Amino acid sequence: MSDLHTATENVLIDERVRGFPPGNPPLALDAIGKQGWKPYDGGMALPLISLDRQAFTHNVELMMAYVKSHGADIAPHAKTPMSTALAEALLAAGAWGTTVADIRQAAVLLKAGQRRLILANEIGGAAAARRLAALLGHYPDAELHIFVDSTALVDALRSAWQQRADLPPLGLLVE
Repeated sequence: MSDLHTATENVLIDERVRGFPPGNPPLALDAIGKQGWKPYDGGMALPLISLDRQAFTHNVELMMAYVKSHGADIAPHAKTPMSTALAEALLAAGAWGTTVADIRQAAVLLKAGQRRLILANEIGGAAAARRLAALLGHYPDAELHIFVDSTALVDALRSAWQQRADLPPLGLLVE
């Protein structure tokens, strides 16, 4: 168990967090599951995401069997739940990597130990390229693939990468 996981287990959760039932006293994160709250009984604040573990496991097995039977690889998008645990479960089932929407989401998954990512959206200009370089400087073993749709973005990334020797190579996906 990582230090980060241990440090966050007993964080107090209250109504400022989506889904927490209004009017309840704050609870330690590790006590939430023991409350028996269900999204469908009307007690929890909506919108929220919930997971039927059995259905999730079945769907992952079905999807991975389909993908593998066609000789393909997938990198499921993590942006909807932004759950590192769900992304890790998909990787364990055979996903090639994980897709994220932006630099912040890439940081979350890199910090959680994932190293093969597709960054699905344009990042912006030179300042964003420098932010991405600063992030990847902490993860030299990362494999990041990023969409580019202009020579200006390619130039910004090239410039940011030329300023640092500690960066992993980028995979550029041309739109």
